[in-house]
This record gives sequence, C-alpha cells and structure tokens, in this order.
Amino acid sequence: MSKKKQDAQHDELQERELPRGVKLLRTLEGHNDVIYSVAFDASGGMLASGSRDKTVMLWDVGSGKLLRTLEGHTDRVDAVAFSAVMGLLASKSADGTLRLWSCETWETIAVIPEPTHSEVWIPGLAFHPTSALLAAVGSKPHAQRHERSKLIHLWELDIDLLLGKAAKAKPVTEAVYHTTAKIVLVGDSGVGKTGLGWRLAHGEYKEHSSTHGQQFWVIDALGKRRDDGTECEAILWDLAGQPDYRLTHALFLDDADLALVLFDPTDARDPLHGVEFWLKQLKAGMAASSSSEEMEGGEARKFCPTILVGGRTDRGDARLTQEELDDFCRERGICGGYLRRARRRRRGWTS
Repeated sequence: MSKKKQDAQHDELQERELPRGVKLLRTLEGHNDVIYSVAFDASGGMLASGSRDKTVMLWDVGSGKLLRTLEGHTDRVDAVAFSAVMGLLASKSADGTLRLWSCETWETIAVIPEPTHSEVWIPGLAFHPTSALLAAVGSKPHAQRHERSKLIHLWELDIDLLLGKAAKAKPVTEAVYHTTAKIVLVGDSGVGKTGLGWRLAHGEYKEHSSTHGQQFWVIDALGKRRDDGTECEAILWDLAGQPDYRLTHALFLDDADLALVLFDPTDARDPLHGVEFWLKQLKAGMAASSSSEEMEGGEARKFCPTILVGGRTDRGDARLTQEELDDFCRERGICGGYLRRARRRRRGWTS
C-alpha cells in the first residue's frame, strides 16, 4: 500500500468517534491473511504478530517498520508470546507445534509437539513473568480432534541448554527467511499447458507430448529478496487435465496464489466446457483453506487471482469473440481477465 493511501486510511480511522484519551498512533500492514495474535516484547520496542499466512512478523513499534518475517510453521499461527526473562519468543500453531525462537539470532531453538484443534482458533500461550516456565493449552497424546485443547501444559525450559550455552549445541534448525508463491497451470488435456509452462520457466519453446504427471518449475524471473531479508520465489505447478487424472490433481489447488486456466478457443463444440470444471475446483480449494470466520456472511472472493489463457490458437479461428470472453470472465469473477492469444512461433510462445 502506498504512503498516500496509508495516510488517507489513517485519517479516516481518526475521524471515527473514539473514546476520550484514545488515539490511533499508526497502522501496520504486511500479512497477507487474517492476523490472530499480537504481543509486545519486554522492552516495548518490538511487536510480534501471528497470522493465518503461517508466518510470524516482527515490527518496530516506534517506526512501524517490518523488521523480520519468521517462517517454519505449516499452518496458521494462533498465538505469540515473548519471555521477559529468557530472550525467547514462542509461537503456537494449528500445525500442532510450539516453536521457540531466540530473540538474539531469530533461529528456531526448539519445536514442541502440541496437538490442537485445526478448525478452532485457540491462542492459550503465556510465559511466566519471572521464571523459565511456558504455559500452553494442550492435549493428551493421541487425543481425537474433539478431545483436544482441554488441558494446560506447563513447560519448564532450560535456557542454557536451549541456547547451546551449556553443551554448545547447534540450534534445532536455522531460522527460515523464505516464502513461496504457488502458481497453478490447469486446463484440459492437449491445450498446451506444459509447453507454456516450459516457456515461462526457461524462456524458450519446446515441443511436449501430453502427460498425466505433475511437473514443477521455479520461475526465476519472479524471484526477489524483500527488504526484511526474506527470499521470495514462485513455483509453477503444471497439473494434468485428462479426465482420469484431473480429479486427483484438483486436490492440489488449495493455497494457490495465482491460477492460469488454459482452454482451446478453436473448439467447435464448447470452447469453455473444461474451464467451468477448473473454476469449480479452484473455488473448492479456496473454501477448504478458508477459515469459518472468513466464510461467514459470504465469500470475500470466488477463488485465487485467475487468468484465462487461450492456447493453440495457431490451429484455427476462435469461436468466441473478445466481448464474449470478457463477459464470461466478468460473470465468473475471473479478476485477471482473458489473455488474447498464446500461439506458437518458431522461437516460442507469444501473446
């Protein structure tokens, strides 16, 4: 968000009728999904936040600047807490783990199994103010889902051992400063998905026969390093479209950040018949990865950002006009619209 837009949003919030003695200082933005918890460190100069985007972010309270993004959890982060005496940050996740982070190096120094409800937000995390104790809502070993989070566990922490001061042991794992965007390439068999995927990944055209397997490419051109030091990459998932395999491959559409839906606009029968199937599966994938709070009162959007791509247009004339395709995208909520042409040339694909 631009500085101008942030200032306008800040002014709008200030115009609300607030209680006397209450003033909005600043607004922090950086997470790309729902934020479940926040916590100040003992000095009050740093704020940690946990989100459904599976990350913990660290903020400078004075400036509002994002200092660092901690990654390692594989599901939403329900709670974060700082220790006032041990120099630790704890995070609790729906992936069934507690993670302890060193506030000096921001490395993960311990991962504690702690099964929890996956559907229900359960924070339940607190350090003792003066002792090396961590309290967390917990579960019995091997408890069924409906029996979880009915206990409180008190964990005693040996800070010297955890930080490697006693045995000079290495941390459990180095801190991860890495995030990945998932781009899915879907459509009916024979529309040129693999050829397009290869072109996007390698910058050149290569003939490919139809395949029922999955293929993955890292798109180097989309890689970058964020200001907080996080390495970002984009991975393209090429998913088969044959009727015998597409139901299986549709299971991998959850958590997609972008979808490219290919179809054959020269098909004389119904050029868009396969598109409807993949839009339905993308919608189901978003519903599966959305929380009950987000779904309540209606969906925020139908599916992840999507682009409709006409493939194999070198085979003949399109059966649908640009206006008809634009109307289709608008009616189906395809925010990326329709890519006019994707045709093969000797040196590759051109649009």
